[in-house]
Amino acid sequence: MKTILCASILCLTAFVMAAAPAVEPEPKPAPEGEATSRADRELAVILLTEQKTRPAIKALRAEVDRAVQAWKQADALLHAKVIPPGFERPTPGEVERLLQALREKRESLWKLYREHLALYEQFLSANPYHWEGYHKYAWFCADHQAPLKAAEAWRRTIELNPGFAFPYNNLATLYNHLGRDMESVDLYFKAILLKGDEPEFHFNLANVLAMHRFDAAHKFGWSLPRLFGECMEHYRAARDLDPESYEYAEAVATQYVMAEHFKVEDWADDAIKDWQFCLNVAQSKHQKARIYMSLGRIYLREKNDPATARQMLLKGQAFSDNPSIRTLLKEAEDRLSGKPRKAPSAPVGREPATI
Repeated sequence: MKTILCASILCLTAFVMAAAPAVEPEPKPAPEGEATSRADRELAVILLTEQKTRPAIKALRAEVDRAVQAWKQADALLHAKVIPPGFERPTPGEVERLLQALREKRESLWKLYREHLALYEQFLSANPYHWEGYHKYAWFCADHQAPLKAAEAWRRTIELNPGFAFPYNNLATLYNHLGRDMESVDLYFKAILLKGDEPEFHFNLANVLAMHRFDAAHKFGWSLPRLFGECMEHYRAARDLDPESYEYAEAVATQYVMAEHFKVEDWADDAIKDWQFCLNVAQSKHQKARIYMSLGRIYLREKNDPATARQMLLKGQAFSDNPSIRTLLKEAEDRLSGKPRKAPSAPVGREPATI
């Protein structure tokens, strides 16, 4: 598998990492020999513990969610003017007991979380240059609603092992969720420069560029059509690196719905090729119906070819008798019979889809 990044992309991937806190010592090589082996064994024990801790936290979180719902429902019934049929008004004592049960379950959840967090923090205090320890700690924090701790730990991982690509991607995703979108773009580019054969990196970068097209165009000085081309390059890189993935293949093909927002014209032939690629990896009837519906729409609306559109739509209808397919099929057959063409009721590619 391979990926090719154009020179114009490479020249724009300068990466600047935020400075480490002043209290942090300068990074230096991790200890070798017995000390390294000891630290690795200690981390392995923490990770074994985590195999039990994560399911326990998940179960407790589910209990907390149920307790929240039970308390909210009881509190609402307690103060309701009219009680719905089949329910009874609880007493204030019953509502208070539900609230106390909720507090206890929350405390159990946070106790378990804090105990496991302490294992990592004690380990990192004793092994401040163990980059893998910071990486695993960051994952645990990110998965358990501690994004700032996770970000700090992934920044530290990068300081200690700047050639390791994954924390750049992970920190970028975290920054994107925190609203630091253009910083995440820089990090994704860095991850790709370090490990260009990872499809997820390309996919994540393309998503952020597409979702924040105006910010990205301003950042790099690109026109919107140029930005669309860069997005498609990375969507296709993800697809080509994992050619068996329907998710990546469909992500490429569906981007043409946004072509008008990027001021892109004459996109129909490329869209047809990308939807046809999807046929190679589609597994379900749902997927195949969607592909043929999309091809039919393009042939009908963009290529002005109702005969081919009808062929595509009939193939799609064989997989799903979908209202959107029926609407497009009727339009194609009306065009073939010479009836005047009606303006579409929705923008191209945006009929209400129930597939």
